[in-house]
Amino acid sequence: MRSIYAGIWLTLAVLIWLYLLPSPLKIQAQSNVPDLLPELIKPVEFEMSAEGSDAGLEGILRVAVEIDKKGNVKHAEVIGGPAWPCSSSPKGSISHLKDAAEKATLTAKFAPAHHNGLPVDSRGVITLVIGKTSKQAVMEAAAADLLKIDKESDVTVKEGVVNGKALRLPKPTYPGNASNISSQVWVEVVIDKEGRVVSAGASYGPELLRETSRKAACKALFSPTLIQGIPVFVTARITYNFVPSLFR
Repeated sequence: MRSIYAGIWLTLAVLIWLYLLPSPLKIQAQSNVPDLLPELIKPVEFEMSAEGSDAGLEGILRVAVEIDKKGNVKHAEVIGGPAWPCSSSPKGSISHLKDAAEKATLTAKFAPAHHNGLPVDSRGVITLVIGKTSKQAVMEAAAADLLKIDKESDVTVKEGVVNGKALRLPKPTYPGNASNISSQVWVEVVIDKEGRVVSAGASYGPELLRETSRKAACKALFSPTLIQGIPVFVTARITYNFVPSLFR
C-alpha cells in the first residue's frame, strides 16, 4: 500500500543520491564505480527561517556535497531550488535560505565511500524539502483518495511531471547568450485549487536557462485536481527541453 504522510515538522534530507567521483589526479587510475557508496548516518536537520516562510519559499533544495575519507561534508552548495511565488522576487530571502541550507548540510555525517577496500573522497546530492505546502504533500494524488477531505481542507497532493496535463503550457524564450545550449530544465511548481501555477523554481538545468523556464512555468494553466470531488493544491514538476534548432 502506498504510504501517506500529512506533514513533516522538520525539513529533512528526504532523497539521497550519492556517487563516487575520484580526484583529478586519480581519475585514470580508479574506476568510477565504488565498492561501497557513502551512507548517511547523521541526516541534515534544517528548518527554514521565518523570513523564508514569509517570502513564500517552497519546494526542494538540491545541495551538492563533497565528502571526505572520514565521512565529513567538506563542501556544500545549493545547485537547485527553491520555488517562490510567481508574483514576487525575494532575492534576499533566497540568498539567505541558500546560505543557511549550505551551513546546515555541513553538519551531515556519512560512512565514507570505499574503493578497493579503502575509504575515498566522494560527491553527491542531498535533496531538502522546504515550505509548508511541499512538506504537507502526500506521496501521490491517488493515495489522497484514502484521506477524508472536506471543502475546508488545505490538502496538497504530490504529482510527478505534469506537462501532459496542461491546458496551457507556454514555451520559454531562448536567451541569446544561451542559444547554443541543449539541455533539460526541471521546474518545481505549486498549482492552486483553480489550476494556476502560483509558485515555481528551477531545480535542475543550466543557470542561463532557469529564469526563462520559471517565467514560462508561471504562465502555465491546468485543470483543477479533484480528490473526492474537492479541488486541492498540487506540487509537481514541469520539464523543458531546450534544443537550439527547435527555437529558431
